[in-house]
Amino acid sequence: MHNHDYISIIIIGYNTCEQLNTLLRSIANQKVDNLLIEIIYIDDGSSDESFKMFNNFEMNHKKISKKFKENKGRVEATQAGINLATGKWLLFIRSNEFLHPNILNEYSLAIKSNLGLAYMGVVKYECNDKIFLNYLNSQKRGSTSFPCGSFLHYRYLLFNNSLIQQKVFKQLSLNKKFKFYGGEELEFAFRLNKKFKNKIISWPSAIVTRSKYPNFQSHCKRLEEFGSTNFLFLDNQLKKEVIKYNFLLRKNILIKSVNILMFKILNKLYIKIKNQNISFYIIRACFLSSILKGYYSVSNSPDSKSSIVASSQSSD
Repeated sequence: MHNHDYISIIIIGYNTCEQLNTLLRSIANQKVDNLLIEIIYIDDGSSDESFKMFNNFEMNHKKISKKFKENKGRVEATQAGINLATGKWLLFIRSNEFLHPNILNEYSLAIKSNLGLAYMGVVKYECNDKIFLNYLNSQKRGSTSFPCGSFLHYRYLLFNNSLIQQKVFKQLSLNKKFKFYGGEELEFAFRLNKKFKNKIISWPSAIVTRSKYPNFQSHCKRLEEFGSTNFLFLDNQLKKEVIKYNFLLRKNILIKSVNILMFKILNKLYIKIKNQNISFYIIRACFLSSILKGYYSVSNSPDSKSSIVASSQSSD
């Protein structure tokens, strides 16, 4: 077995025992051809039985686990998994997801294509909020809209059903400033694309499903937290990648007041509008407004802001 056939599956999780069990069963049911697999689980300080369940789960593959004594967040957990991995390729999965059949063979084909250093699959979602669910599973979002094997813009690369060659992390480390929710993947992917131009590739035939995704209102809250914390750590180019319109980054009373009004209007429209195409753009606008709402609420560094660390089961 050659090293290029060796995949380390890195799972990060926090208090997701039941969902982690579902994920492990989906891994165990994979039919893999000429692949050597190791499974790494980083427990981000869970108070449930997740860590014990992982260690007791019988697998035909090598297993490695580590548990933090306290919740440290997604960046620390992801980096810990990278540090323990011995495979040439690292497959990043969240503990509240499960793999579709044949995904590992799909990624094996991606490796053999020799097109890139990072491959992004597709995440499908389960959510009780039906309007939001239609948005999450829209063909307009993420790598879904790109042909298999095509170059993918760095903004779509997540540590969530992505396969990245180990050597990338020898030259690029994760930015541990990003202790709260959001932005850490965008910042890393930006640096990856700058170092290895056009080496992020879409591979939509590799699919996972994310279960129990938060509703629309909860996701907006997370984006508001992002706007007041990790967003501030992004450089100006990436801030503009998120916001698009430079004038919105100016903090003044008028823009702040208009944004608050727009946020309320958009939330009301979200409930009333039933057309999926219109809802898609209302949701996008509300996401922008949520980030700005958080951004306008602070004038200091996120280091001095009291907030909960972005635990490893947080919304994507």
